[in-house]
Amino acid sequence: MATDPAPIASPPRRLWQIPTFLVGVAALVAMWHAGHRFRPSTSERFNRASVALRSSLERWPPDVDQVQAALRKLPEGEPPADKATLVHYLVGSAYVALAEAASSPTAAAESWELARTHLEAVSTKDLLLPDQKKARYRLARAWYNTPGFDRQKTVEALSQSLLGGDDPSEGYRMLAQIFRDPPTANEAKERDSLKNFLKHVSTRADARALNEARVRLATLHARLGEGEEARRVLERVGAEAPPEIFAAALLQRAVYCQLEKDWSAAAKFWEQVRDMKGATDEQRAECRVHLAEAYMKLGRPGDAEAVVENGKIDGAEGPAILFQRARLRLNDPAAPKDAAVRDLEAAFASSDVEAIRKVVPVAEARKVCDEAYQKALKAGDHSLAVRAATVYAKVADAGAEHRLLADAHAAWASTIRGDEAREHFRLAAASCEASGKVDATATGKGDWLRKAAGFYLKAGDRAKALAMLGDLTTRLPDYPEDRAGHAWTEMGDIYLTAGDKEQARLAFQNAASRPGPLQDRARVRFAALTPEAGTASAILEPVVSRPPEGRDAAAYEEAVFLLGEINLLQSDWLKAGDRLQAALTTFPDSPRAARAHHQLGQVLRHTAYDAARQIKADRIAIQDIKKVQQERRQPAFKVDELLRLENSIERSQKTYDKQMRAAYDEFRKAEELFPTTADADPDAVRRAGFWAADCAYWLGEFTDGAARCEKLRTRYRDHVEELEAGRDLYRICIFAAEAAREAKETASIANWTKRAAEAREQVKQAIARVPAAEFDERTDVRKRTYWDGWLAETGPR
Repeated sequence: MATDPAPIASPPRRLWQIPTFLVGVAALVAMWHAGHRFRPSTSERFNRASVALRSSLERWPPDVDQVQAALRKLPEGEPPADKATLVHYLVGSAYVALAEAASSPTAAAESWELARTHLEAVSTKDLLLPDQKKARYRLARAWYNTPGFDRQKTVEALSQSLLGGDDPSEGYRMLAQIFRDPPTANEAKERDSLKNFLKHVSTRADARALNEARVRLATLHARLGEGEEARRVLERVGAEAPPEIFAAALLQRAVYCQLEKDWSAAAKFWEQVRDMKGATDEQRAECRVHLAEAYMKLGRPGDAEAVVENGKIDGAEGPAILFQRARLRLNDPAAPKDAAVRDLEAAFASSDVEAIRKVVPVAEARKVCDEAYQKALKAGDHSLAVRAATVYAKVADAGAEHRLLADAHAAWASTIRGDEAREHFRLAAASCEASGKVDATATGKGDWLRKAAGFYLKAGDRAKALAMLGDLTTRLPDYPEDRAGHAWTEMGDIYLTAGDKEQARLAFQNAASRPGPLQDRARVRFAALTPEAGTASAILEPVVSRPPEGRDAAAYEEAVFLLGEINLLQSDWLKAGDRLQAALTTFPDSPRAARAHHQLGQVLRHTAYDAARQIKADRIAIQDIKKVQQERRQPAFKVDELLRLENSIERSQKTYDKQMRAAYDEFRKAEELFPTTADADPDAVRRAGFWAADCAYWLGEFTDGAARCEKLRTRYRDHVEELEAGRDLYRICIFAAEAAREAKETASIANWTKRAAEAREQVKQAIARVPAAEFDERTDVRKRTYWDGWLAETGPR
């Protein structure tokens, strides 16, 4: 029917899902069994990562984001063996790029460490030739940025690979830095590296780095004596450079003008830096220091003063202003030097010496302080000199101020006396001691200790002086032998002055065994203190036998006299006489002449006594022969022997007269010279006087002998020697009376007899007056019983 609803059509059946599902299941099954054939292998993944890394590194410096993205593609774990070299090379290179772009030192250090680890694992022979050189260069850069790594190994790697590296200029820059820093510092190699850096650097390079290199290169040229090269390099530093670098270049150019005395050109450079915006305070202060000097040289004292006066003393430039004002005052003859030193003291008053050194050039400061010191010393103002030296200490190098202080205190001490002088000598010694502590050489250290010992000795501190010399001789094994001999000699002198002869002898013995200019002097002193005459003589022989051109004149002179004295002690009369006579002929004005005349007198007196003994023996022999002649009644018995004996007596008498006369003359010369001899031996002086009187007695010159005895009595009043002089006077008077009797001179007999009685009485009175302490019984004449016996023997008969 038309009104019946139409029948609903049933939807078609969708059976396609089943095949699709089945296809999916089949695909999963297929992937399960053959999926490894469709996934990329580890080798393929490393290949893809390597391609990405190489692509990111093709342009240097690379894009950091691309490098990091490429590194993220790198599979974990070790690359296959056949890919290891390439992968390590590319990964290491990537970390080099990241290290260079790192924003923090920590990140950079981590990247450099990773770069080094990977690049050290590269076998360069397995890389393509261009990559080989880049690998070596980048590894060298990693080594350079590894603290503590072998610098020499880094230098070799850079030198062999930098021309094939990414940026040769950077390699030369690193080489320059290596050659700048210890322990590989080498100014010539640093200079060459900087020249190559500037040769290869890009014109688009950073202006600061470029011009810093130029200024440094100019400095190296200057140090190596290549002034013209330095000036050409400095001229290339232009105004486009950072202000402080441009200022540094101008300051160096000014120095060259200063060296050439072109003060006008130098002043222009200093003015430019002074007025330059951006120059450092130190650079402007340095300009003020030099500008004032330049204006003075150019005859512009007003401008020089203005430079100083316009500066701010309480500002950063204050020390430089004060320093320059001190220099102006030193150069002004009318200005008080005390004011100049006050300015120097104020300039260096701060405890921050390093900050002051930045605004006051050290070399200039030393020069000006030394000038102030020298002018104060020359003017005799030692206090001011000490102050100048104290300021100098702020800029001194290696303790140089100690030398100035030592000289100033020593000069000061030489102008005063007493405790104050000793105190300044002590301060001088302490300064020398301080110099010795900072001196790095054994020679310098020892020389300062010797000088300190000398000043301690002048300060009256003998123990400290000996301690200095003791340290020198025992704790400085590298001290030169000749100078050690000098020190031992000085020790011997100190001990000898103190009266310690044994220690002095040992010190001189040490000195005598060491070569040097004082060896002969030490031998003479050693010989003089050696008790064995034979040993002493052997010590002196090399001194007296030395050729004239190699002699120590003073030591030779002393040795000649001393040998004569030693021969005298050995009773070698002939040799003693020859040596003493030769010494007096060669050195008539020697300080030892008085002692030598006295000793030669002893030799001649002994020879005269030998002749007298021979006369006595010959006379006895004659008497014996005559006795036999009488007994035998043979007048001809031994007539020839009698004639020989008589001739012998005649010769001996002549010898006696000659030698006794010569001895008398020598004793008289000794008496004349002893008062002018500084260290005359009192015992020798006494003996010379008595022996001169004794010679006069034996020569029959009774009047002279008596007069000498009278003088001796007066000189030695209240001493045993007064008694001896009275005794000898009595003897002379008795024999003079006998001679007068033989000559039948009645008046002379009476006179000499009276004087003999008076001499005896004077001895008797003196025995009661001489202090008991004089009779210490050390010798016969120092015994009271001797004089009692003498009085008994000479009494009235």
